[in-house]
Amino acid sequence: LMILGVGIRAANIVCMERDKQTLETLLSSVLTDHDILFGKWVGCTFGLGSSLYLMLIIWITCFLTGGISLLSILFITLAYFVYASFASALGIFFSSGAKTTTRSLLATLFWLIIWMGGHWLFIGMILMFTASSETGEIMKFLYGMTPPMVLGMMANPSTTGLGTDSVLGQDYSHYFWVGLVVNALLAVTFYFLATHRFYLQTGRIHTLSR
Repeated sequence: LMILGVGIRAANIVCMERDKQTLETLLSSVLTDHDILFGKWVGCTFGLGSSLYLMLIIWITCFLTGGISLLSILFITLAYFVYASFASALGIFFSSGAKTTTRSLLATLFWLIIWMGGHWLFIGMILMFTASSETGEIMKFLYGMTPPMVLGMMANPSTTGLGTDSVLGQDYSHYFWVGLVVNALLAVTFYFLATHRFYLQTGRIHTLSR
């Protein structure tokens, strides 16, 4: 839910500036497109607000009661910020090019739902009718590419965080890392696509020195 919140906030961040007619003021400054969008990306990704305190309370309680290991907390934190970075970049990408806030919000929500597990509805049906010896490996890769599954499995004390002393840890841990790397690359890609899209929408020329 927090990751969805990041995407929703990012989907509104440029469109709302345009709706409030404050974007022109921002564009008239000496800030480059990268400066503007990077600041908004950082604000969306790391602006947890009161949710941070709630998350800390839950983690501390689980750690003290033995429900989660310290290594699991570190991994979940890393995974969360990778996923939040992608959700933020995706939202800014749509917000930079959409004509209305509604279009940006709907497009962001649709692709975030697909990304967070909606793809299983389609891929699962395909794998069901095309079962083969490689299906198991494909399924493991898909587990690593599904954020709720990764976060849920790594919070399971039976895997001891990133350990490999269990069947689950041995089978899935490296796919989790592959998924994180892929999502990090997607976040970078969509951020630069958003910067290019923002440039096309504004038509700014950065030839003046500060």
